[in-house]
Amino acid sequence: MPRIKLVIFDADDVLFSSTSDCYLGQVTLPTKRIDEDAIKDSAGCKVRLDEEARTVLHELKKRGIHMSIDSINRPREAEEILRVLEIDRFFEHSKINFDDKGHNIIEILSDFKAKDNLEISPDEVMFIDDVEQFCLDAKKALKGKGKILQMGKDINHLSELLNLL
Repeated sequence: MPRIKLVIFDADDVLFSSTSDCYLGQVTLPTKRIDEDAIKDSAGCKVRLDEEARTVLHELKKRGIHMSIDSINRPREAEEILRVLEIDRFFEHSKINFDDKGHNIIEILSDFKAKDNLEISPDEVMFIDDVEQFCLDAKKALKGKGKILQMGKDINHLSELLNLL
């Protein structure tokens, strides 16, 4: 299998902890950073980055691997949380919307080619989500190639993906 050039993350229950008070899409702006890895919204709801996320993001960046997000969420709120937690700089051509995840993956690859002149083939992509159906959608979009990981099934901790590159 070719080297992984792109890791596409889901947000809720992958990049962000399943022990958060609420999902990104439930956040009410404005938000306030309460520590390095957590925010609280105007209604008091807390969202926390997965405890291994920062380390994994830094390691992928160090290895020269591109990262993107494919998440079904309200874009304005999700992008604000990424910005406030200062992790938005890690991600390129993310698709945070209510579109089909498979379609988003195709769009992400297309954006890398059109905007960065970087051709990334389906077998050079790793996709991580906690929902089985979205993993199946990713597999279909990547034509059965690439590495599809379901959080809680294929891996239990975000750092495990580093050993699968």
